[in-house]
Amino acid sequence: DLQRSQVGSLEAANTLLLSSEAKMQHKISEVTEHLSIAQALQHTSSVQLMQLQRTECEYVSSVQQAHTALHILSRQVERLDCALIKVQRQAKEKEAVVEMQASAYLVH
Repeated sequence: DLQRSQVGSLEAANTLLLSSEAKMQHKISEVTEHLSIAQALQHTSSVQLMQLQRTECEYVSSVQQAHTALHILSRQVERLDCALIKVQRQAKEKEAVVEMQASAYLVH
């Protein structure tokens, strides 16, 4: 009877161990699935981060190009201002010459 009792206890323990092992395998499967999902999300996040960094680089490049273009335009405006002043000065000089010639013409 003692042996049968021990055998029964061992069988119950074995059944419990097999059940626990099955539960552990199921948990391992769940964790593995969650890990796969997490890795996929991490990959997606990495791709999105690279795209964002590329967009940021393009934006910075665009801003730098705009800054360079603005600097060039600013220098061109300065040159045009100088040219305008020169033309205005020449116009005043020519106007003065014409006035002197007109005065000289009227005197004679």
